[in-house]
Amino acid sequence: MPAKRSPARRPTMKDIARRAGVSESAVSFALNGRPGVSEVTRERVRRVAEQLGWRPSTAARALSGEGAATVGLVLARPADTLGVDSFFLQLVSGIQEVLAERHLGLLFQVVEDVPDECAVYRRWWAEHRVDGVLVVDPRTDDPRPDLLDELGLPAVVIGGAPDERHSGLSTVWADDAGAMASVVDGLYTLGHRRIVHIAGLSGL
Repeated sequence: MPAKRSPARRPTMKDIARRAGVSESAVSFALNGRPGVSEVTRERVRRVAEQLGWRPSTAARALSGEGAATVGLVLARPADTLGVDSFFLQLVSGIQEVLAERHLGLLFQVVEDVPDECAVYRRWWAEHRVDGVLVVDPRTDDPRPDLLDELGLPAVVIGGAPDERHSGLSTVWADDAGAMASVVDGLYTLGHRRIVHIAGLSGL
Protein backbone atom coordinates (compact mmCIF):
# COMPACT_ATOMS: atom_id res chain seq x y z
CA MET A 1 0.00 0.00 0.00
CA PRO A 2 1.55 3.33 -1.02
CA ALA A 3 2.46 5.74 1.76
CA LYS A 4 -0.04 8.50 2.38
CA ARG A 5 1.19 11.81 1.03
CA SER A 6 1.46 14.73 3.43
CA PRO A 7 -0.82 17.65 2.58
CA ALA A 8 0.86 20.50 0.73
CA ARG A 9 2.13 23.25 3.02
CA ARG A 10 0.77 26.72 2.38
CA PRO A 11 3.46 29.32 1.65
CA THR A 12 3.92 31.87 4.42
CA MET A 13 5.28 35.40 4.70
CA LYS A 14 8.46 33.85 6.14
CA ASP A 15 8.90 31.85 2.91
CA ILE A 16 8.44 35.00 0.85
CA ALA A 17 10.90 36.95 3.01
CA ARG A 18 13.52 34.21 2.71
CA ARG A 19 13.28 34.02 -1.08
CA ALA A 20 13.03 37.79 -1.59
CA GLY A 21 15.92 38.49 0.79
CA VAL A 22 13.98 40.89 3.01
CA SER A 23 12.50 40.92 6.51
CA GLU A 24 9.04 39.58 7.33
CA SER A 25 7.93 43.08 8.30
CA ALA A 26 8.98 44.33 4.85
CA VAL A 27 6.89 41.57 3.28
CA SER A 28 3.90 42.60 5.39
CA PHE A 29 4.31 46.25 4.38
CA ALA A 30 4.66 45.35 0.71
CA LEU A 31 1.70 42.98 0.52
CA ASN A 32 -0.62 45.21 2.54
CA GLY A 33 0.18 48.35 0.57
CA ARG A 34 1.65 50.17 3.57
CA PRO A 35 4.51 52.67 3.46
CA GLY A 36 7.92 51.61 4.74
CA VAL A 37 9.43 49.84 1.71
CA SER A 38 10.63 51.06 -1.67
CA GLU A 39 8.64 50.42 -4.83
CA VAL A 40 11.43 48.13 -6.06
CA THR A 41 11.17 46.01 -2.90
CA ARG A 42 7.37 46.05 -3.04
CA GLU A 43 7.41 44.77 -6.62
CA ARG A 44 9.99 42.06 -5.83
CA VAL A 45 7.96 40.83 -2.84
CA ARG A 46 4.74 40.72 -4.88
CA ARG A 47 6.48 38.83 -7.66
CA VAL A 48 7.87 36.23 -5.22
CA ALA A 49 4.45 35.89 -3.55
CA GLU A 50 2.87 35.19 -6.93
CA GLN A 51 5.54 32.61 -7.78
CA LEU A 52 4.96 30.79 -4.50
CA GLY A 53 1.19 30.90 -4.87
CA TRP A 54 0.72 32.84 -1.64
CA ARG A 55 -2.76 34.11 -0.79
CA PRO A 56 -3.83 36.08 2.29
CA SER A 57 -5.52 34.03 5.02
CA THR A 58 -9.15 35.03 5.41
CA ALA A 59 -8.96 34.16 9.12
CA ALA A 60 -5.95 36.44 9.58
CA ARG A 61 -7.66 39.19 7.58
CA ALA A 62 -10.71 38.99 9.80
CA LEU A 63 -8.69 39.12 13.02
CA SER A 64 -6.77 42.16 11.77
CA GLY A 65 -10.01 43.96 10.92
CA GLU A 66 -9.49 43.77 7.15
CA GLY A 67 -12.62 41.69 6.50
CA ALA A 68 -13.28 38.08 5.59
CA ALA A 69 -13.91 38.67 1.85
CA THR A 70 -17.11 36.63 2.31
CA VAL A 71 -20.83 37.40 2.13
CA GLY A 72 -23.34 35.32 4.10
CA LEU A 73 -26.75 34.00 3.05
CA VAL A 74 -29.07 32.09 5.40
CA LEU A 75 -32.31 30.46 4.25
CA ALA A 76 -34.87 29.71 6.94
CA ARG A 77 -36.87 26.98 5.23
CA PRO A 78 -36.88 23.17 5.04
CA ALA A 79 -33.82 22.01 3.13
CA ASP A 80 -35.85 19.48 1.10
CA THR A 81 -37.84 22.33 -0.51
CA LEU A 82 -34.82 23.90 -2.22
CA GLY A 83 -34.74 21.33 -5.01
CA VAL A 84 -38.28 22.18 -6.10
CA ASP A 85 -37.98 25.96 -5.72
CA SER A 86 -36.12 27.19 -8.79
CA PHE A 87 -36.20 30.81 -7.57
CA PHE A 88 -33.65 30.26 -4.82
CA LEU A 89 -31.42 28.12 -7.01
CA GLN A 90 -31.32 30.92 -9.57
CA LEU A 91 -30.83 33.52 -6.85
CA VAL A 92 -27.85 31.70 -5.32
CA SER A 93 -26.37 31.11 -8.78
CA GLY A 94 -26.64 34.80 -9.64
CA ILE A 95 -25.16 35.90 -6.31
CA GLN A 96 -22.24 33.49 -6.69
CA GLU A 97 -21.55 34.66 -10.24
CA VAL A 98 -21.29 38.32 -9.19
CA LEU A 99 -19.23 37.59 -6.05
CA ALA A 100 -16.79 35.39 -7.98
CA GLU A 101 -16.01 38.26 -10.33
CA ARG A 102 -14.86 40.23 -7.28
CA HIS A 103 -12.99 37.29 -5.69
CA LEU A 104 -15.48 37.15 -2.82
CA GLY A 105 -16.84 33.98 -1.25
CA LEU A 106 -20.42 33.01 -0.39
CA LEU A 107 -21.11 31.38 2.97
CA PHE A 108 -24.47 29.61 2.62
CA GLN A 109 -26.50 27.93 5.36
CA VAL A 110 -30.02 26.48 5.63
CA VAL A 111 -31.82 26.59 9.00
CA GLU A 112 -35.26 25.64 10.31
CA ASP A 113 -36.68 29.02 11.28
CA VAL A 114 -35.99 32.73 11.83
CA PRO A 115 -34.73 32.35 15.45
CA ASP A 116 -32.14 29.88 14.14
CA GLU A 117 -31.27 32.36 11.39
CA CYS A 118 -30.72 35.10 13.97
CA ALA A 119 -28.47 32.74 15.97
CA VAL A 120 -26.36 32.17 12.84
CA TYR A 121 -25.97 35.93 12.35
CA ARG A 122 -24.79 36.32 15.95
CA ARG A 123 -22.28 33.51 15.54
CA TRP A 124 -20.95 34.79 12.21
CA TRP A 125 -20.61 38.27 13.67
CA ALA A 126 -18.74 37.02 16.76
CA GLU A 127 -16.42 34.85 14.66
CA HIS A 128 -15.80 37.54 11.98
CA ARG A 129 -16.92 34.99 9.40
CA VAL A 130 -18.60 37.41 6.95
CA ASP A 131 -18.33 41.05 5.92
CA GLY A 132 -22.09 41.32 5.40
CA VAL A 133 -25.22 39.29 4.72
CA LEU A 134 -28.05 39.03 2.22
CA VAL A 135 -31.49 38.74 3.87
CA VAL A 136 -34.35 37.06 2.02
CA ASP A 137 -38.08 36.51 2.73
CA PRO A 138 -38.90 39.81 4.51
CA ARG A 139 -41.59 39.21 7.12
CA THR A 140 -44.12 41.22 9.07
CA ASP A 141 -42.71 41.96 12.56
CA ASP A 142 -39.32 40.83 11.26
CA PRO A 143 -36.68 40.67 14.05
CA ARG A 144 -33.71 40.42 11.68
CA PRO A 145 -33.24 44.08 10.62
CA ASP A 146 -33.06 45.29 14.23
CA LEU A 147 -30.65 42.49 15.12
CA LEU A 148 -28.35 43.25 12.20
CA ASP A 149 -28.48 46.94 13.05
CA GLU A 150 -27.59 46.12 16.67
CA LEU A 151 -24.64 43.98 15.55
CA GLY A 152 -23.49 46.55 12.99
CA LEU A 153 -23.42 43.79 10.38
CA PRO A 154 -23.98 45.25 6.88
CA ALA A 155 -26.96 43.71 5.10
CA VAL A 156 -29.06 43.93 1.96
CA VAL A 157 -32.71 42.87 2.15
CA ILE A 158 -33.89 41.05 -0.98
CA GLY A 159 -37.61 41.47 -1.57
CA GLY A 160 -40.38 43.39 0.12
CA ALA A 161 -41.86 46.70 -0.94
CA PRO A 162 -39.96 49.97 -1.45
CA ASP A 163 -41.98 51.76 1.23
CA GLU A 164 -41.11 49.21 3.93
CA ARG A 165 -38.54 50.27 6.48
CA HIS A 166 -35.71 47.89 7.38
CA SER A 167 -33.78 49.92 9.99
CA GLY A 168 -31.85 51.72 7.28
CA LEU A 169 -30.69 48.52 5.53
CA SER A 170 -30.28 48.55 1.76
CA THR A 171 -33.11 46.87 -0.15
CA VAL A 172 -33.36 45.21 -3.57
CA TRP A 173 -36.97 44.75 -4.63
CA ALA A 174 -39.20 43.97 -7.60
CA ASP A 175 -42.53 45.61 -8.40
CA ASP A 176 -44.62 42.54 -7.55
CA ALA A 177 -47.84 44.56 -7.26
CA GLY A 178 -47.35 46.05 -10.72
CA ALA A 179 -46.58 42.63 -12.18
CA MET A 180 -49.70 41.08 -10.67
CA ALA A 181 -51.84 44.00 -11.87
CA SER A 182 -50.58 43.32 -15.41
CA VAL A 183 -51.40 39.61 -15.06
CA VAL A 184 -54.93 40.29 -13.81
CA ASP A 185 -55.52 42.93 -16.51
CA GLY A 186 -54.40 40.42 -19.13
CA LEU A 187 -56.72 37.73 -17.79
CA TYR A 188 -59.62 40.20 -17.62
CA THR A 189 -59.01 41.27 -21.21
CA LEU A 190 -59.22 37.61 -22.24
CA GLY A 191 -62.68 37.42 -20.65
CA HIS A 192 -61.83 35.74 -17.35
CA ARG A 193 -63.94 36.92 -14.42
CA ARG A 194 -63.26 34.29 -11.76
CA ILE A 195 -59.57 34.63 -10.88
CA VAL A 196 -57.96 32.74 -8.00
CA HIS A 197 -54.92 33.99 -6.11
CA ILE A 198 -52.75 31.24 -4.53
CA ALA A 199 -50.79 33.00 -1.79
CA GLY A 200 -47.63 32.06 0.06
CA LEU A 201 -47.12 32.18 3.82
CA SER A 202 -49.17 34.94 5.44
CA GLY A 203 -46.20 36.22 7.42
CA LEU A 204 -44.12 37.02 4.35
